Amino acid sequence: MKSSRPALLTCFRLPPCAVLLAACSLSLSAQTTKTPAKLDDVTNLPVFTVTTENANSYQATESASGTRVVQRIINLPYSVQVLTSEFINDFQLYDIDEQVPFVSNFTGGDKNQGGGGGTLGRGFIVPYFRNGFYRRQAPDSNSIDRVEIVKGPMSAIYGRTSPGGVINYISKKPKTHPEAGVSYSVGSYDYSRAEAYATGPLGERFSYRIDAARYDLRRPTDFWYNRTLNLSGSFTYKLSDATSLNFEVEHTNRVMNDFQNFTRYVDAAGVTR
Repeated sequence: MKSSRPALLTCFRLPPCAVLLAACSLSLSAQTTKTPAKLDDVTNLPVFTVTTENANSYQATESASGTRVVQRIINLPYSVQVLTSEFINDFQLYDIDEQVPFVSNFTGGDKNQGGGGGTLGRGFIVPYFRNGFYRRQAPDSNSIDRVEIVKGPMSAIYGRTSPGGVINYISKKPKTHPEAGVSYSVGSYDYSRAEAYATGPLGERFSYRIDAARYDLRRPTDFWYNRTLNLSGSFTYKLSDATSLNFEVEHTNRVMNDFQNFTRYVDAAGVTR
């Protein structure tokens, strides 16, 4: 007699990590492969132009007066006004008394004194400086690159208490390429002025600059005259790309008669008495 035995169903328990791997493989196989972007696609940008030019403007944007380092004027917490060399040369403002009328709150002194003196800033007499060093008279403009005026009590950084401000002259520096020039001008009342300069390199690290000016000035005042000779020289030694040593010397010989002797009267023959 034969007996039938029921079939046995065997079940296996899989670990959770195996189930997770199987699900990931199924999902990856179901993903479609994206078509890569073409490498020859070109993006066209609009055309633009870049231009530059020399900054020969009358308006200066930087100043070294007050902070002893070059700073943008707009960032300074005090008032600074600058007369650039382009402005001084174009308007022929050779004397300090001819320059200060273009500075707000400043008044020139007596022109008959010669070489400045008595310049007022906000009602106070202001001192003169050349590259931050005090001097008794204003230098001649032939060796000056720009005039920087610091207004107000912030000028005390120079060691002098001047509530009105200070006038600081920045001298011209030697250039690394040869350059020279000569100029001559004449005017009324027997006015004449001659200027000359030369600058250039002296080897790889040295450079020089020499400025000279000679002028004869008269005024309507009887017997008044001003004859001045100004010589200045500077040498620069380049220690490194970021450091240089500068040496300057200046000589001024001024002969003048500032005595105020006005005309009394003119007789019928035209002779001054």
